[in-house]
Amino acid sequence: MIHSTARTDHPVKQGLWGSFEVFMDTLVVCTITGLIVIITGEWSSGLDGATLALTVSEHEIGWFGRVIVALSIFLLGLTSSTGWYSYYEVLLRHLLGNNSKAKDRILKIYKWVYPIPELVFPTLAVARTLSNTLALSADVVSSYDPNFPDVFDKRNTARAGRGVALVKETGSEGKNRGNDANSEYFELVRILFDDNNVKWQIGELGKVDQEDNGTIAYMIAAYGIEVIDCGVPVLSMHAPYEAVSKVDVYMAYKGYKAFYLNK
Repeated sequence: MIHSTARTDHPVKQGLWGSFEVFMDTLVVCTITGLIVIITGEWSSGLDGATLALTVSEHEIGWFGRVIVALSIFLLGLTSSTGWYSYYEVLLRHLLGNNSKAKDRILKIYKWVYPIPELVFPTLAVARTLSNTLALSADVVSSYDPNFPDVFDKRNTARAGRGVALVKETGSEGKNRGNDANSEYFELVRILFDDNNVKWQIGELGKVDQEDNGTIAYMIAAYGIEVIDCGVPVLSMHAPYEAVSKVDVYMAYKGYKAFYLNK
């Protein structure tokens, strides 16, 4: 139906163009993509679909390749959607024949109903993706200050010079503005850090109901993402002069790198 609307000198010429485009995108492009996946070794990564294509392009070209492939996938989806819309509209017009009133009414409904799955399914896909996402909130953590011992829990507060701090639960006002990662995820991060020689410690913002506010972790958790605060212990946080240990800064770097590279 699409090729029948083209302006051409001869129908066979247009038919050959239709055959050529199928040959190019199905045999040539798909074959090249498959060969790249095999050559880069990403075929054994466990990824599939668009995620595999994006990873392969980034592996070979860098972030620019990932952007190009993502844009191409978007345009493919857009053109496919509009193309099928045209197919269905032509079929409806032929099916309804000369019944102009019914045709106008049905086509008007069709124009509003057709986009609904394209809005609902991506929304569900994004929600599912977020619920399966693991995150580290790269924030700072309060370090024990001997000048103000009453606002800290000595047994659970991070100390300067002992490594990057992990905070499982943060926030204020109970669960109203807080987040709490599950134990399985915390164990995963613990094993990852231990395997990569990252020195870490447990931290918290302060005694219960003593802290003023939380971090942005609760905003991330609001989308269903498992999140743990992971950062450098800071002495005199938010004061005119703050102090941190360079050991903790280095361990934070190692921890973030290990988490980012972990698949």
